[in-house]
Amino acid sequence: MHIPLKHIALVTMLCGCTTLAMAQRHHWPKWALTKNDTSYVEDHSREFTFRLYESRKYGAFAVHERGGNQKFRYFSNTPFNIGVGANYRTFALNLGFNFPFINNGLKEKYGKPKYLDLQTHVYLRRWIADIYLQYYKSYYLVNPEGTIKDYVEDGQHARRPDIQSIAAGGTITYIDNDEKFSYRANSIQVDWQKKSAGSWIAAVSTMFVNVHGDSSLVPANMKDEGYLSTRPYDRTGHWQITAGGGYGYTFVYRQHFFATLVAQVGVGINTGATQFSDGVRERGAGFGWNTNLRAAIGYNSARYFAGIHWENFGLHNSVAAANAYETYGTGNLRVSIAKRFFVKRHRKG
Repeated sequence: MHIPLKHIALVTMLCGCTTLAMAQRHHWPKWALTKNDTSYVEDHSREFTFRLYESRKYGAFAVHERGGNQKFRYFSNTPFNIGVGANYRTFALNLGFNFPFINNGLKEKYGKPKYLDLQTHVYLRRWIADIYLQYYKSYYLVNPEGTIKDYVEDGQHARRPDIQSIAAGGTITYIDNDEKFSYRANSIQVDWQKKSAGSWIAAVSTMFVNVHGDSSLVPANMKDEGYLSTRPYDRTGHWQITAGGGYGYTFVYRQHFFATLVAQVGVGINTGATQFSDGVRERGAGFGWNTNLRAAIGYNSARYFAGIHWENFGLHNSVAAANAYETYGTGNLRVSIAKRFFVKRHRKG
């Protein structure tokens, strides 16, 4: 599947504009508003924030033997992007660029990636909405030396250019202590949290994932010859819905230096279908759960921000008619430098 760059850019900008138009409403209901404790959090969303950033989004797929230690894991070959972004009020826009001189080494070792990763994140102080639509093609096997029998590295690693995945879904998150804890301070750099504080978090989510290849997803010549050897499969799909929660905390040193950790767990059900290599298709339903992890560290002030931010959303689902379970993860590692500019406002009359 070939996706022209100009089409990707157009779709990305259209999705961003739609989200921002939704966020520009001036009359929010009371349940969506925050009475801010300014001794803990300064709101700078009415200032213009400009950022430079470097990021790498990724997808990961793994199969684990239930009750055993055997597993295999694939990782998408996605490039590092360098870009610019801006925020004003709840308006936000990021433009990232893939520079060949940065990613040539990855392409030579892991293969040419094909992907489309559209993510929309609406950050209010009390509520957060994350929406995902992702397509990845061309994965590589992590740790082939420990997975495949008699594996020899030839400089091109263990590629699976035929494996492709589609994922779509989203999460809605509620922040309990939004007066003192800012989830968005390091995510989109529109707040400055000046004191240490944390919050309990509640969330609901739903996600659909489909992964398939031209041949068995189980690697050939596994070191453990009994691992799924009787039922190799080449296609799997899941739909999961969960509810849960967690806790987030930001430690602040001398008002400016911060470290944030957020951990959420959701539990629920999943329905899935597995197509085995012999052509048989099995369906099933069972227990499903997911994790949402975010971590950040850096410096923040009224005018400047510099930090590293990592987030990962992972799903865990049973495999129909097989003694195994699958995990699918998507995430982003980003380094950002930002500056805020005061916007002069004209008084009426």
